[in-house]
Amino acid sequence: MTTKLMRVYGALREEILDGHLAPGERLILHDLAARLGVSPIPVREALRLLERDDLVEIPPHTRVAVKALPPEEALWAAELRGVLEPVAARDAAERVGDHDLANAARALAEFRLWLETDHAPGYLASYAEFHDVVLAATPNRRLARAVTELRLVSRRFRAVYREESLARGTERDLTAVYQALEARDKGAAFASMRTHCRRSLAHLRERLAGAAASVTPAPGAERGGGTRRRPTDHAQQLDPLIKLW
Repeated sequence: MTTKLMRVYGALREEILDGHLAPGERLILHDLAARLGVSPIPVREALRLLERDDLVEIPPHTRVAVKALPPEEALWAAELRGVLEPVAARDAAERVGDHDLANAARALAEFRLWLETDHAPGYLASYAEFHDVVLAATPNRRLARAVTELRLVSRRFRAVYREESLARGTERDLTAVYQALEARDKGAAFASMRTHCRRSLAHLRERLAGAAASVTPAPGAERGGGTRRRPTDHAQQLDPLIKLW
């Protein structure tokens, strides 16, 4: 992969993951090339890589677009994370080093600070950094790669739907995970991460149930006339809650 291709691929990938390129948005080759200051060739190759990443759709004889992101995909990702992340924490507890623990402690301290100041970008970034430490310490790299891919789905979901809330008890959960890692207690690390994943999954299910309840019958719906939804802006489908911890 050339340097130019890597730069274009990385830039477009970040724009999709951060929600700047929205689901369903058309991707016009020459427009992207002009904006990124490159020829169409690396853009075309980058789009193929993004299709491989399941972020872009390139159907034959039609327009290229950012792939849709139904909320259910975030739910499925969270369900899988609930199975894999406790195993990652368990294995990490056996191998975590002092440097890893220092990074985890820093991320946890920053997480608490950002919560106190109600700064969503800050506490979400610190939350992710804490999980990065766990994945970096686990010896099962195949598992770590799988969890990383699932976390990207969660990240994109948060960006697209502007979902900034966290489950009540998140700070306590992360503290318990940290204490288990510090004690090199595999069983406690597994149990505390499992508790956190279950709590997060329940929170997400509540959020999605609330979004589903926003669908209201349109005139004539009772006679098969269809339904009327509130504005289709993704962020309005999941109105931001105050932060919970």
